[in-house]
Amino acid sequence: MVITNFSNLFSAQGRSGFGANVSRNVNLFQQNNTLNQIAENAAASIEQEGKVQRADRFSLVEALKSKGSGESPFSGIPDSILQYVKWEYENGLRTSANMEAELTEYRDQLASFDQSIQRYQQILDGTSALPEDLSMEDVESLLKATQSARDTFLQDGAYQLNQRNQKRGEELQSTYGKYADLVDDTFSKGLEHFSWEIDADAENIYEEVDRVRSVARRATETFQRGISMINAEIERRRYKDDPYQAYFERQKTAGSYFIPPRNNVSIFRETYGAVREILLQAVDGKGDANQ
Repeated sequence: MVITNFSNLFSAQGRSGFGANVSRNVNLFQQNNTLNQIAENAAASIEQEGKVQRADRFSLVEALKSKGSGESPFSGIPDSILQYVKWEYENGLRTSANMEAELTEYRDQLASFDQSIQRYQQILDGTSALPEDLSMEDVESLLKATQSARDTFLQDGAYQLNQRNQKRGEELQSTYGKYADLVDDTFSKGLEHFSWEIDADAENIYEEVDRVRSVARRATETFQRGISMINAEIERRRYKDDPYQAYFERQKTAGSYFIPPRNNVSIFRETYGAVREILLQAVDGKGDANQ
């Protein structure tokens, strides 16, 4: 029996990152162009103190700020524009939630490696019993292989994350930040100089991952709050003459949020393949590396 336990190690093998997502991406591209035009038209049509705003996304945001009340930045906005801003929040949420999920996968996988390394070390130290089907030489071999596999995952996994997250972080700040500022006016400013890159050589890799993950989580919560505020405003308009019905509708949807769709392809799938080879060489018929 091999006592290595890696939570995600082989879950992504053999899966394709393409397929049905291609047509969905095309549809999103077309939808994005349409909604961009809506934003331009909307910004051009909203007047602030008699002056027409310049027709672009940022002018739309400024117009929203000028029209909103103290209770909600969305109170004076036409329904069609509410739907547009909600779409922006959903896109921002999809970006930040995917970042969160991948950072969590990276962290959890490192924790699985560290737990296995600790168990092997305890056997060698004599504080844990030696499994009947393994010798001390087997445990030493497995310990070295697991340490090597962890280092491979640590370095290559951080590289994979950094390749994606710096670009996505800039997108959160520049593309969706203005809309997030309607909910949290410190959002985009707080991201201006933030580094989304994971330092794989940090003294405490878990603190390093959590540093980035906490900011992604804050973005997720901000976009969720924006969606909830818009939904509440739409509901208020729908049931303004029947507040009791609005109450019952809120009870039905309490705690529900838009959940971004994800495909099941891990960004670490190639890294998992390299790690698998390292571990299989150490196992060499002594057990199942999936256990």
